[in-house]
Amino acid sequence: MAIALVQTATQVDVAASSTTAPSIVITGTVGGNAITALASIWDNNTTWTLTNTTDGANTFTTRPAIATGGARGRGVVSWAVDITGGDRTVAFNLAGTSGAGNRYYVLGCLEFSGVATSAAEDTFDANDEIDTSGAVDTSAGPITTTATTDVIVGAAINNTNDATLNFASPTSWTNSYRQNASNSFIGHDSGYWLSGSIQTTYTAQWSHDNNASAVGGGIVVALKAAGSVGVSLRPLGGTLPYWMDPEDDGRFNELNVKTWW
Repeated sequence: MAIALVQTATQVDVAASSTTAPSIVITGTVGGNAITALASIWDNNTTWTLTNTTDGANTFTTRPAIATGGARGRGVVSWAVDITGGDRTVAFNLAGTSGAGNRYYVLGCLEFSGVATSAAEDTFDANDEIDTSGAVDTSAGPITTTATTDVIVGAAINNTNDATLNFASPTSWTNSYRQNASNSFIGHDSGYWLSGSIQTTYTAQWSHDNNASAVGGGIVVALKAAGSVGVSLRPLGGTLPYWMDPEDDGRFNELNVKTWW
């Protein structure tokens, strides 16, 4: 079964906040589908952590990127499969965070059909990079997938505003949301790629132009498609005893064995 994008939801240009559970609503999801939740989160506290991702009904696996900029910023991809449908409020739960006015975030959700309903994650990788050259500054990978039908989902964070934070390769990447130069603390890019082929040492790459604070992090997760489910039928074998009345006299008094297969 092929994976297909069903819908997207984004929460953009988020101002300073004191919440310890940044959340986003994705409406009308279909039971049995998959949700991937993506985030870039910045906090002034260098020791904050992302504990988990929840929506009150589904079980999420959370894959944060390596902390950037002295542990202040992280990109995140979380996923849940075989979901309970309906309107879902997906929350990224934080611990060890700073006080009000020192937290910024950009969030998104992608709903996919056709994702495996168990053991869905093929592989993932996260990177943190510092580069003041103005070249490709953020990457995630390399990863090697095992199936041609995977969807690769990713998110990147630049640890300050950036006029040109942009996915660099592969060119067939589909952007779901990009925030550039609209917040003094955070830049964000997220999207997905249905490659159609097995990827060997695949690396996602993002570029940016903020050489004054060229700190970024990227995370990619590959999810497998649902396989065809078949039922293997085979003949049963064994022996079945039963009673006979060979004399046709009404007396069932002789045991015979019928072999069947």
